[in-house]
Amino acid sequence: MRCPHTRCELTCSEPCSADPCSEPCDLILLCGHGCVGLCGDPCPDKCKTCHPEEFEVLFGDEDEEDATFVQQADCGHIIHAPSMDHWVISQSSASGGQDQTIKLVECPQCKTPVRSTKRYNGVINRQLKQVEAVKQKLRGQVSLILKILCLYFRFIFLIPQDSVDSRRQMQTDILKAVRDEVGRKNAEEEAIYTKE
Repeated sequence: MRCPHTRCELTCSEPCSADPCSEPCDLILLCGHGCVGLCGDPCPDKCKTCHPEEFEVLFGDEDEEDATFVQQADCGHIIHAPSMDHWVISQSSASGGQDQTIKLVECPQCKTPVRSTKRYNGVINRQLKQVEAVKQKLRGQVSLILKILCLYFRFIFLIPQDSVDSRRQMQTDILKAVRDEVGRKNAEEEAIYTKE
């Protein structure tokens, strides 16, 4: 269902240019009760009146009469929408800093990564771009190591057979250089993935 209140002009694979709608859904569920979801989002598959046990109190505002909810597509948990919106913003702003781990936002109830919940496509797409940037950087490091090893094998076969000591020394020097470079790159990557 399209939301009449907000509209994003970008393709679905890009981070959204518009914030998700915060207007309550005006649809009536099959049971006859009103939907507790938000406009433009898929309606939760449970009714708050018929299935109150599905609406666990996590943040404290879930018991308000006009509370709205979003159902997580990945795990199925139904979470208080304004609280989940705040959770997603706080989790995504903590992700990707110089001294932070790059990871997807997780459901506050079960820690399942939020990958498919339509409401958070913008955040998900930004985080996936960060993950791809790290992967690209890592691929570049592997390429560099392969180039060094190719040079190693070229040079090692250029040394005459009778210069065994020179050949061994060159092997030792090149392997040490590769180990040093790999160690340096690993330290750089570790700084991206963990807090200092």
